[in-house]
Amino acid sequence: MSTSHALPALLRGWAVARRMGQTTFLLWARLSGYWRRAERRAQQFWIVDRVEAWMRASRDGASLIGWRQMLSFQKWAARHSRWVRDLEALAQDILQGKRLTHGQAVALDVDDLPWSGDWRGTRVSELSRLGFLLPLAQMTALEEQSKWRMHISRIAADWARNHPIGRSVGWAPTECALRGIHLAIVAQIMAVAPSMSGELVAPLLRLLSLHGRIVYHHAHEAGVSDNQRTARLVSLLIVGSCLLPGYAPARRWVRYAAARIDAEIERRLGGAASAAKGSLRDRRRAAEMLLLALATMERLGFGVEDRSREWLARACGAIGPREDESDDVQVGMLELRFDPYRDADRCLFHPLAAAYFDDPNMSAAVRRPSSSVPWLLGDWERDRGAGAPPAADKVGF
Repeated sequence: MSTSHALPALLRGWAVARRMGQTTFLLWARLSGYWRRAERRAQQFWIVDRVEAWMRASRDGASLIGWRQMLSFQKWAARHSRWVRDLEALAQDILQGKRLTHGQAVALDVDDLPWSGDWRGTRVSELSRLGFLLPLAQMTALEEQSKWRMHISRIAADWARNHPIGRSVGWAPTECALRGIHLAIVAQIMAVAPSMSGELVAPLLRLLSLHGRIVYHHAHEAGVSDNQRTARLVSLLIVGSCLLPGYAPARRWVRYAAARIDAEIERRLGGAASAAKGSLRDRRRAAEMLLLALATMERLGFGVEDRSREWLARACGAIGPREDESDDVQVGMLELRFDPYRDADRCLFHPLAAAYFDDPNMSAAVRRPSSSVPWLLGDWERDRGAGAPPAADKVGF
């Protein structure tokens, strides 16, 4: 066999071997009870004392969202009273089982758990990703009413009961990646909310530790789409940074993802031909997820290449805001519902990118304020200029 034919054959054989390895692992994990043991370990690890220690460390800035971000959000909310009223109306609707998803008419009684049939139904995959918990989490930061935090904890526990690990479509790696990002941000907001109990946060941390394990096991998987690969890398970074203060495996997940984010930005958005790489929807999804990754890496003290910032800034600036409601409602893989806006205004990275890159052209295109800026960036310019030690120094990177 000539060299020109041998190399592609070897590469194809290696890809097949890796897929077989993943399949063998999944079969072995099912037969041996690996995931049941992992579930027991997560239950035993996240006892209330450890959860409360994690909450204290998170508040002190050992992860992406801490006290400073919470204070930034509260100051921001005080200047946007209409936004607060709209958020409370959305949260009240969610408690009544309305407006749970963006693109589908789903109405479920939050007081009538379990939602077993609807959790497992593929027709409401957005519901199973738990993005609708974010408005409730933000209300915990604005009000000390117990109803918000109680519903978040109950719904997370109900999802876990109705999705046995390794035996439900909800544990597919990409689903775990997206749900993990949502849960990580919700858990961190709850950690800094006033008068929060560790017992209410514990179900989220148990789920997050299992989600991170599954995504990490599939991080090397071949034959996945660009969006799936990007989602898994970003999820490892976000979930890992959330759990860093108290969960040892999270450090490995963060290091793995951080070492590959620059290459992922170059592959998805870099180069002269980047405008032709994938559809507008795919580039929008990549920009949204990779912007989250860069903000997290800087918060943790990892270096980010200048060209990565340039490529991402160019992508965010070129995509532009959505023009009308006919423009594909399902723009993103993420369901990060920071803001109570109609679908046509739901584009996370425009206000976030404008603040992150301090770009006046992007700022001019932002139509609505977004709470994603204070939550994910905090007092961005002050933090960058103050020379404060990065959170990564506190956790031993």
